[in-house]
Amino acid sequence: RLVRLFEIVRVGGSRMGGSSSGLGAFKAALHLRGIIDCPVTALPQIPLDDDETRRIGKLLEDAGLL
Repeated sequence: RLVRLFEIVRVGGSRMGGSSSGLGAFKAALHLRGIIDCPVTALPQIPLDDDETRRIGKLLEDAGLL
């Protein structure tokens, strides 16, 4: 289950670096679960878009975490 869930770090694809994608994904997941109030990452990180955030939500649902 954890290996499949780790796919969240790749939702940013090639439009952003691994740090932006990974950090953004973890913050988005925490936000979707209600653990943090704001998923915004600090500059110079590139933010995830709405579609990428929805994909993270789907991965969380599939893992039984939403």
